[in-house]
Amino acid sequence: MLREVRERDRGLDLEIERSPTDCYRRLMPADPPPRSLVVEPPTSSSYSSEAEISIAALGEKFVHQLLKRNRIRLLPFDRREWFRGAYSTIQRTLRNEFRPLSAEQKMQCVETIFSRIAALRAEQFDADLQALLVELSTEYAISLGHAQKLVSILIKYTFVCCEMREAHVPEPLRVFVQTNKARLPVPVDAIVLGALAIQFPKAFQDIVVKVTSAREVRRSYSAKIQQSSHWVSWSRLSEYRVYESVQVRVRELAVGAMLTPLEFEMRHLWVQ
Repeated sequence: MLREVRERDRGLDLEIERSPTDCYRRLMPADPPPRSLVVEPPTSSSYSSEAEISIAALGEKFVHQLLKRNRIRLLPFDRREWFRGAYSTIQRTLRNEFRPLSAEQKMQCVETIFSRIAALRAEQFDADLQALLVELSTEYAISLGHAQKLVSILIKYTFVCCEMREAHVPEPLRVFVQTNKARLPVPVDAIVLGALAIQFPKAFQDIVVKVTSAREVRRSYSAKIQQSSHWVSWSRLSEYRVYESVQVRVRELAVGAMLTPLEFEMRHLWVQ
């Protein structure tokens, strides 16, 4: 599969120099897949041998790697340290029309996110999440792609740490995770988009991907997703319907694998 992608990308690189729009149009359908799309069930060949590792063990590995690679300490819970970790995932993409947040904005943003995610209601989770992302995007002049990454990363931290005694995750956040496990969004970025497009090409035909590093450990991708008539990276997402479409399809895949969305992401999309 990876060889096929790389071979296709050789042609993609050449065509990008001439006409990126024509190139993407050749690779992608004219319209995004319908929201009700039924995705193909996961197959054992899609996954690595680490699929048998427990979620708790994957969580511990995630915490260790964040500390080792990024110097982000998740244990014990510290909302500013957690926000520093989430912010580091969008910082390099805050350029051109988007500006880095000031120290004051960061303090306000972290308080807003933690108070609002704990208040997301199960009966209208998606509507409340949309309202939060739009509010963050407007208030801090960032893209919807940036907003979803901040919120989703902090939710993932909470999901991973809520059962760890040494994490001391606040009770409202613990209850939030326990109540909404089947709805929690996965962070949308190049790695996740690339892994989805390669492992589930029929379900994610609205993504074009280039493998930038095929190392067995820490594989990396450059990926774009269709948004109206344009092809954008995750950090330039501005249409909620496109973001929502990805989450809906990931939920369907997770249900087929008898996992929650974040469990599915950690087992099969996360670069370990």
